[in-house]
Amino acid sequence: MLKKYNWFYDKSNIYSKFPKLLQNEIDKPFMDALDIEIDKLKEAFTDLFNQFFVSTATWGLEFWEDLVKLETNEKLSYETRRSNVMAEMRRRDITTVEVIKKVAEAYSNGECDVIEDFEHYIFTIKFIGTKGIPAALDELDKVIKRIKPAHLDYKYEYSYLTWDEFDSYNKTWNEWDALNLTWNELEVYTEKKEAVR
Repeated sequence: MLKKYNWFYDKSNIYSKFPKLLQNEIDKPFMDALDIEIDKLKEAFTDLFNQFFVSTATWGLEFWEDLVKLETNEKLSYETRRSNVMAEMRRRDITTVEVIKKVAEAYSNGECDVIEDFEHYIFTIKFIGTKGIPAALDELDKVIKRIKPAHLDYKYEYSYLTWDEFDSYNKTWNEWDALNLTWNELEVYTEKKEAVR
């Protein structure tokens, strides 16, 4: 996003930009001091710029929370607070399966599916893209209760390591033992697949 400001983020020092005639031992300390101040200005500019976007905001999250009428809770992580703001912005739509799906994906950082059961007035949020119970499930639960239609109930379905996935890793029992995983860690174990060239 800051690409058009490349001149501002140029890594070379100011001293090297001066004509050779002005590059001398007398002016160098002044130019070095100016470099330090310019670096501070760059940091301040970047920090301020980041506050204009929910996904990168830190100290500016308070303003975003105020904008969407959320109570600021500084005990929560920045990631959770960002998810709260994004969910609140998304929920302003009419609540549909797609809206619930987007909200769930914002909190789980992975793909989700929403399965409707019209006969029993319930829907299931199935976490596909992440294994185990998402870290921000409590916050997601609060949002789902707020946005869902009042006559519907809901439940969650989590994904764990399947036997097929377990077998596909082609590890011996000794190799599994060497990983020194707890049962909870094994349930959500995933290996990154290397890209085929």
